[in-house]
Amino acid sequence: MTFPDDGGGTPISQNPDDVSESEDQIAVAPDGTIGILWSAYSQTALEMAYRFSTDDGASFSPIERITLPAGYEPGDPSITTDAQGNFYMSTLGIHLSGGNIDQIRAYVAKAPKGSTTFGTPVEITDPATILFLDHPKIRVLASGTIVVTYMASTDLAGTTGDGVLASSPDGITWTRTTFVTQPDAVFSSLCWTCEGQGVLYVTYLEFTATAGYVALRKSTDQGATWSHPSTVVSLATELPAANDPICVASGSDVWIQYTTTPMNETSQNSLDPAHAMPIAHSANAGLTLDPTRIDSLDTKASAEAMFPVILRESSGTLDVAYLAGHADMDPMGSVRLTRATGSTFAPSTTIDGPLSFDVDRTAATWLGDYFGAVLHGPAMYVAYPMNSSGLDHIYFRKVPLP
Repeated sequence: MTFPDDGGGTPISQNPDDVSESEDQIAVAPDGTIGILWSAYSQTALEMAYRFSTDDGASFSPIERITLPAGYEPGDPSITTDAQGNFYMSTLGIHLSGGNIDQIRAYVAKAPKGSTTFGTPVEITDPATILFLDHPKIRVLASGTIVVTYMASTDLAGTTGDGVLASSPDGITWTRTTFVTQPDAVFSSLCWTCEGQGVLYVTYLEFTATAGYVALRKSTDQGATWSHPSTVVSLATELPAANDPICVASGSDVWIQYTTTPMNETSQNSLDPAHAMPIAHSANAGLTLDPTRIDSLDTKASAEAMFPVILRESSGTLDVAYLAGHADMDPMGSVRLTRATGSTFAPSTTIDGPLSFDVDRTAATWLGDYFGAVLHGPAMYVAYPMNSSGLDHIYFRKVPLP
């Protein structure tokens, strides 16, 4: 599979006032409308920006920004659509006092079908509770229920952390359930949901006092109650890297993509590059997993990777998009795509590059904590970071699939 030599993707934002733009997410409505949402770090504030396209990415609406209540800054963007073509986004609301974070809330906003502007964000967390949250991810279920998963901790250091799912029938009224807490796990985070036939799955990193692993739980009542205990996804011989695990499902089949590393980074200022990108499969709705794992990392193209996004085509083909590099600060890093051919993955193809494979969170070329890819028709739509200019900016590319 090759792409035309057209100079790469389309820049979505190259705002010179932004020190860094990253953590982009993308969604495509049934009618083809594209929404892209990302974090924008200026010299003085953390902001969240977005654009829409109604002509398959040929042009985009003017950049607009999410406005939260006074004193709150947005972070960790996520975006999705429903069957009617409405867009929903979720974000953290980070509250600062004296330059320090004293609480974090979560919000959701809606852009109705035909609109290119998100409305006033609605808080989905309990306003009477002071918590510290991380990585909210939003999804609309087949029933129309809107769900957001996130980590919730009572302290900023995150010495303990619960997995929480907030759900709403209309984006206005929200209820919350905890799907994992103590004593099952001391800390759980980086949650991601997917939906099979009548089953909602959540995969995440789960830590006990003695072990850390990728876990899976499921709900047959749209998140009101959850399976117990967790299904352990990663193998005992594997050390999970701190990348979001991601799942896709069809019928009673579920696939979980995660990453592993020979050694976790010890500094909070460094990302966790992956040395493998295993995929686990269950044919019985997560009750048991196949004994073998399929590694989707093309090691001939790069020794390391970050942020794989697994997608499943209607044909059953599995696609994985990811950021690739041979080592930290590799100037010839790239955005890559690999597709499954039976039980193995084909050699990967470059979506765009070069980029600097930078794992330093404090650098202007930081690549964020994740990026976005979705399927629509016979194509993959990818929003991703590019930092070859010395600053991180957001790009878009439509990738035709065979």
